[in-house]
Amino acid sequence: RRSGGKSPALADSLGDTQELPHGLCNALSASRAPLLLAGDIDAVAALTDWLPDEATEQLVGCIRLTGDTERRTALAIARKRMAAIYQSAAKSFTHQVIERQHSGDTTLGFRAVLEALQSGAAQTVVLSDWDRFGHGLPWESKVEICFEALRQNARVILCDSLRLRKAGGVGCVLRHGHA
Repeated sequence: RRSGGKSPALADSLGDTQELPHGLCNALSASRAPLLLAGDIDAVAALTDWLPDEATEQLVGCIRLTGDTERRTALAIARKRMAAIYQSAAKSFTHQVIERQHSGDTTLGFRAVLEALQSGAAQTVVLSDWDRFGHGLPWESKVEICFEALRQNARVILCDSLRLRKAGGVGCVLRHGHA
């Protein structure tokens, strides 16, 4: 905890313990996964203050819930918020891939991305997850890209973007040194 004393809300949730479990602290510090806090305003404020610096870097949002919110409702709200956060980040990343296509560190289109994957040059693939006739990739091509990305340990991000569909339905960021 960065500030000296334990907040009353956090103290109530912890009971007689003096701090959050050491294993939880280690897990939060080691994780690179997004972190979303949910709870009543006092508990969220206390937890945000308590978080190790490494976990704070992963914090993507807080959801204020009342103490009488059912667990199922809280999980549904958290899932909806995480989906919105993911979609926003995916659209932003996809926009950057398209904008940087002339810089040489990204490439667009099925053949170019497949070649980048097969040569080990692709770091992250963005794939349009919408397959309407005339835009994007056929389903079989999406599967081929995903299998090759798995073989090459490349990250795949799904994003429904009209610009990406018009650019061939797939793009990728190249690994440093492959541009």
